[in-house]
Amino acid sequence: EPHHYETQPTEVAPGRVRLVASRYFTIERLRPEGELRIPGGLPYYSVLICLKGEQAGRAWLIPAGSKEVNVAGSGSEWIWTYAGA
Repeated sequence: EPHHYETQPTEVAPGRVRLVASRYFTIERLRPEGELRIPGGLPYYSVLICLKGEQAGRAWLIPAGSKEVNVAGSGSEWIWTYAGA
């Protein structure tokens, strides 16, 4: 049967809200004021999807251990998902 999971959105930093966090994956909503930066050297793959803004409809697969990713972000909205904690 379906798994029922209660979520509690949590503000991690200004413009960054953790929507779901499980042992398997984390999903965050990002609404940057300026340039969006995903730190480099992360030990897991992640997916960055633009929902609103210049890049709307585009998605990026960011490999584990990659360099920092920077994209124009002012006025945009993103979903960022990565391995769980």
